[in-house]
Amino acid sequence: MTKTTLYIPTMNCTEKMNLIKNRLQSIPNIQHLAFNLIQQEVTLSYEKIDISTIQEILETIDVESHIQSDSPRSERLKLPQGVTKKDWIIGLSGLLALAAEVIALSTHTEHSIPVILQLLFRC
Repeated sequence: MTKTTLYIPTMNCTEKMNLIKNRLQSIPNIQHLAFNLIQQEVTLSYEKIDISTIQEILETIDVESHIQSDSPRSERLKLPQGVTKKDWIIGLSGLLALAAEVIALSTHTEHSIPVILQLLFRC
C-alpha cells in the first residue's frame, strides 16, 4: 500500500473538497482519504493503481494536483494504531503525578489526604 499527499491549489472551499472526495471515493483501489483544506492537501492510501492515473482522473473534473510526498507504507515508521501524541502526554502526566505523590508521602510532606477526607465526610 502506498501513501501519497497531493497539493491541490484550487481546493479552497468545502464544495471543491467534496467534489474531489466524491470523485476519489469512486476509485476502488483507494482505501483512505484525508483532507487538509487549510494546507490544500489530500492524502491518499491506495494500491494497484499509479498516482499519475489518480491525477488524470482529477483532471477530468478540472482539478490540478502536485505530488507533495509519495512513500510506500513499509518505508514509513509504524506507530501503534490508536495511540496519539495526546495519549502519550496524558500518560506521562499521570506518571509524573504519581511520582510527586510518592515523594510527598515518603518525605512526610503530604497534606492532601486529610483535606480529601474532610471534603468527603463534611455534611
